[in-house]
Amino acid sequence: MSALDINEGGTSYLKFITTNGSEKVLVSKTLDVNEGNLINVGDVSLDSISADANTIAINLTDNQATALDITQSTNSFLKFVTTDFAERIVIGQKLTPADNSGLEIAINDNLASALNIHESGQVYLKLISSNSAEKVVVGKTLDVSEQNIINVGDIALDSISADNNTIAINLTDNQASALDITESTNSYLKFITTNGSESVNVGKTLNADGGLAVDTDKFTVTDGTGVTTLGSNAYLNIKKRTTASDPLLILNSDTTLVANSQSAVISVERGSNASSDAQIIWDEDYTAWKLQNSASEQKIILTKAPVDATITTTNTALSANNLDEIEKVYLVNNSNTAIDVTLFEIGNLTDYTGYRVIIKKIDSGTGAITVKPYSGNTIDGANSSTGVTINNGYGSLTLIAYGSDWFVI
Repeated sequence: MSALDINEGGTSYLKFITTNGSEKVLVSKTLDVNEGNLINVGDVSLDSISADANTIAINLTDNQATALDITQSTNSFLKFVTTDFAERIVIGQKLTPADNSGLEIAINDNLASALNIHESGQVYLKLISSNSAEKVVVGKTLDVSEQNIINVGDIALDSISADNNTIAINLTDNQASALDITESTNSYLKFITTNGSESVNVGKTLNADGGLAVDTDKFTVTDGTGVTTLGSNAYLNIKKRTTASDPLLILNSDTTLVANSQSAVISVERGSNASSDAQIIWDEDYTAWKLQNSASEQKIILTKAPVDATITTTNTALSANNLDEIEKVYLVNNSNTAIDVTLFEIGNLTDYTGYRVIIKKIDSGTGAITVKPYSGNTIDGANSSTGVTINNGYGSLTLIAYGSDWFVI
């Protein structure tokens, strides 16, 4: 029922309805409040809201659990909570950008938590915009579904684990340091992909408890004063797999230095007792290998015995032979003249035990050669006055020293 109807030609402008339970004022034309306010409104039922050339400001009531709630039936889409110290906007449904548009979220500068995605205080994703400390904090496992992470500056981590597949690290070509595993400035393992100079540099001690297989044609230590150490039960096995003419082991001094300025050396260190150490040295002056003990005493390792052919028809006392030698051959050409050859003094177990002297008559003459020991030494127990005689042409005598005695062999 219309208690009052303001109309023009049957067209209602404003109608007052007083029907019990349905009382209302019905506005049938545009309502212009001339920039005034509508207050104490219970519910507004409308099709759309449009701005009249100005911004639209919605002022909410403070300290309300639901200051503004955009709903459909009981489904909340967007809720504004103004509860003191818990102010927030609650998104109740999926947030989807418009077709062919992106979703952009602008955060404030210089905040320790510019955007924080969390559940009951458990951070899932936090954006920190603090000046000079900007970062994105991932609080839970990040699963990229077998996709790639690219354009990374630095990764700080505790461990790397394979997800049931092999781990492949693909390096950039032609780099002096394609991958460098370091601590501070100390390089532990560096991969060099420089064209023509590809290598892996081991910067620290390499402990190969499971064994080390070098599958290449050469193994080079370029520089340094480090020591390659074998453990108490370890050994070095160099196994030749090539032809007989190929070298098994090469000791190569620096060819850029002056001749003889470096020697190729094999050192033998026998535990903590340095007095038992020894070296095998290639001496270029002698073009021969030498044995050297801890006192720097040397003996040449001979490949052939020295020969003395100076003894003829005169009695001769042999000079003490070079300790580098292990034996010496004397070729005697005394023809029909009998002569005595006196051996040099022995008696030092270290110096002469095992030393051999070979005396050979190199003619068919009848002159005997009597070989006598030095005074105080013996030959097969005989003293210097007896000796051992070579009576036949082209006869020979071989003796070996042991202590202060010579023995015929």
